[in-house]
Amino acid sequence: MTELTSLCDGPLVHIRARFASALAGQDTEALAQVGREFASMGVVILAAEAFSAAAAISSRQGRRASAASYRDESVALRAQCDSARTPLLASGGPADLLTARETQIAVAAATGRTSKEIAIDMEVSVRTVDNHLARVYEKLGVKRRTELAAALGHQN
Repeated sequence: MTELTSLCDGPLVHIRARFASALAGQDTEALAQVGREFASMGVVILAAEAFSAAAAISSRQGRRASAASYRDESVALRAQCDSARTPLLASGGPADLLTARETQIAVAAATGRTSKEIAIDMEVSVRTVDNHLARVYEKLGVKRRTELAAALGHQN
């Protein structure tokens, strides 16, 4: 990629090279910077990819607040891209942060089901559902069900 940048004019190829380098180095700060640069150029899909990658890396590193912040940036940018999908956008989403059970409970809660309804369906206690939701909220950086629905991309 470095060789390619020396052959090309224009900022896009240079930013793309920094994107590849930041991705390879798992550098979330550099990915966020690249994301901001792509966004300022109007290259929204690449900006969303950069923030999505930063979210996934932050999550794997246990930096939940950063992961949630980067995820929010990616989600906002993706909203401008209609239904565009890329491999980087497929990873690093909320589902990658949650266990299977947490995802199941979070989706049910995001669609408007009460903890009691979820508990009955899953044959667990309401307390178990609420404990799972507390972990989901922490992982996704949300505080209430309305925010949970937005973080998961669901509408009540």
